[in-house]
Amino acid sequence: MGPSPKEARRHRAVLAPLQDPPPRSIDGRWVWFAGTGSTAPDQVTEQIARAVKGSGATELARATGSVTVRELTGKREDAARQLPGFR
Repeated sequence: MGPSPKEARRHRAVLAPLQDPPPRSIDGRWVWFAGTGSTAPDQVTEQIARAVKGSGATELARATGSVTVRELTGKREDAARQLPGFR
């Protein structure tokens, strides 16, 4: 879970709001996905937390660093466990 694209956007371009997708969970929260390639997901999460902290967003860095990493299996029966807000 994370901020909306509007909250996460660095630049306030005039047309940027036209590119904002709707929330991707049934409860209106924002689900963010990141492909990690061959790098372990927990290592990528740690790198994101470090980068966020370096930009000065310490509260977001703390939240990112404490999140449980979820690797998606692609199985529908696992969706409720892997995706917050999925029923």
